[in-house]
Amino acid sequence: MVSRRRVLQTGGAALLSCVAGCSALPGSESSTEIGEVQVVNHVTEPTTVQVLVRDSGDPVYWSAKRVTAAENDQEVGGASFEGPAGESGQYTLHAKTTAQSSDEWTTADLSSEDAACSTYMVVIGSHVSDSGLDEVSIMVSHDNSYCEQEAEN
Repeated sequence: MVSRRRVLQTGGAALLSCVAGCSALPGSESSTEIGEVQVVNHVTEPTTVQVLVRDSGDPVYWSAKRVTAAENDQEVGGASFEGPAGESGQYTLHAKTTAQSSDEWTTADLSSEDAACSTYMVVIGSHVSDSGLDEVSIMVSHDNSYCEQEAEN
C-alpha cells in the first residue's frame, strides 16, 4: 500500500511540474530519462496496468504489473516500474488498465520535459470522485529521488 501522504507529496510535485513545462519554447524538444513510473490506484479493485514507452515512435519498453486496490481514501493501491528507459530519449509514455479497450491508451509526450531525469505517475481513478478503473491519467513528478539514487550507484 502507498500512503496518502506519499501520493500527496508526489502529486503536488506533479501539479507544479505541469506549469513548469509551459516554459518550454514552442517546437523545442529535449531528451529526458525516465527514472521510474509509479502507479497509484484510487479504486477499491485491483487491476493490471500496462506501460509502453516509445522513443521517437519506436517501442523501447513494455511491461504489465498487477496493481493493488485502494483500501480506503487514506491508503491507495499501487505498483512501480523502475527504470523503464535508462537512457535519455524523445519519449512518449503510454499506459492503460485492463478496464480500457485494447486500443485505448492514455498518452503523455515527454519530449518537452526539461529535466535530465524524471519520475512519472500513472493515476487510476480519483480521490475526489467515484471513478473507475478506466479513468487513467499521467503526471510528471520532479520528486527525482529514484534518479538521484541511480546516479550515485
